[in-house]
Amino acid sequence: MGLRGVLSSPVLLTSGLEARADLCNGYAALCSRSYGNVTYIGAHNSYAYSTDIAALSANQNVDVTAQLNLGVRLLQAAGKLKDGGVQLCHTSCVLWDGGSLTSWLSKIKTWMDAHPREVITLILTNGDGLDANKYWVPAFTNSGISSYIYTPTGRSVARNAWPTLGSMISSGKRLVVMMDYPTNSGSVPWIISEFNNVWETPFSQVDAKFPCKVDRVNGSPNGKMYMINHSLNYKFLGSDDIIVPDRLKATTTNSVAS
Repeated sequence: MGLRGVLSSPVLLTSGLEARADLCNGYAALCSRSYGNVTYIGAHNSYAYSTDIAALSANQNVDVTAQLNLGVRLLQAAGKLKDGGVQLCHTSCVLWDGGSLTSWLSKIKTWMDAHPREVITLILTNGDGLDANKYWVPAFTNSGISSYIYTPTGRSVARNAWPTLGSMISSGKRLVVMMDYPTNSGSVPWIISEFNNVWETPFSQVDAKFPCKVDRVNGSPNGKMYMINHSLNYKFLGSDDIIVPDRLKATTTNSVAS
């Protein structure tokens, strides 16, 4: 896939989508389809963008607004603790500091305001184990995006039990927020445990064949949504310990043939 995303059926997305009342994520047919039965193109480390090929920690060539305009509907971001808040950093804030979580969410909120027929998914990486209420929730509140957040019926929802895109859009609750390892999120039911609901293939791949096997999941993968990781890296200076995005091969990696 283009970068990273939850896959469950082969639906193509386009840019420049119309905001017609009979369309959901660009297609009328998707309005009656379950959220769990739609393919979403995703952007890995969506905040880490640069046109400078020497920026080794950058994953994207365009910013999050441009990604959304191109058809990306799943955005991944990694949060680290910095100056008392969540900062979006690739591995560490020394290697790549992509700004605050609040700023990133504000850009997404602005885009969603202008595109009322689109359902968006966020996949958040909580490598520092930051408390949900103390660190993550304030950024959503301060950005103004909270009114769009969808709250599921339970902590684990089967792939075929999610609401339709049409019903999510009609309710205004069209932002799905997942986190890989949520901490103290029991009182924040809209922060969805990713691996209770989604299984992933291996990530940080240096193999252009992209092995297709279950890599991370809580419990059985049966009945869950799934994410096919399709972002290619290479070993920097041949080291097994340092891998960086292989941006020079992005055109091939993102092609139909890959």
